[in-house]
Amino acid sequence: MPVKRFLNGEDGAVTVDFVVLTAAIAGLGSAVLLSAAGGTTELADTVGNYLTDLEGGSEPPTYGKVLSTKKIGDSLSSVTITQYQMSNGEVWTETVASAGGGAAVSTTWTDADGNPVDPPEPTA
Repeated sequence: MPVKRFLNGEDGAVTVDFVVLTAAIAGLGSAVLLSAAGGTTELADTVGNYLTDLEGGSEPPTYGKVLSTKKIGDSLSSVTITQYQMSNGEVWTETVASAGGGAAVSTTWTDADGNPVDPPEPTA
C-alpha cells in the first residue's frame, strides 16, 4: 500500500512532500474562502434587511392621503405607482422601481401634469 507507506514514512523526502501538499491544500482553501466572502456578506445583508422589514422594523413614510396604489411585476422586480393628495390639494405620483425582494432601486415623483418634482417631506 503506497499511500499507507507514504503516511507512515518519516524520511526527509516524504516529510518535505507532505509539507508541500499541506501548504497547497491550505492555499487552495484560502483562495476559495476569499472568492466566496463577498457574495456571502452581500447575501447576509439582503436577508437581514428582508427580516427587518418582515418584523415591521421600518415603516414607510406617509406623504398625504393615498388615492390609489398599483403594483406591477413579481417578487424579483416590480414597479409600484402610488398617487397622493397633498396637503395643498395637489395630486402627486410616486413611482418606485424595486428589485431583489423589495429593495427600492429608484424612486421618482411627478406632479399632476407629469412634470418631475422633488420628493415631498413626509408627514407625521
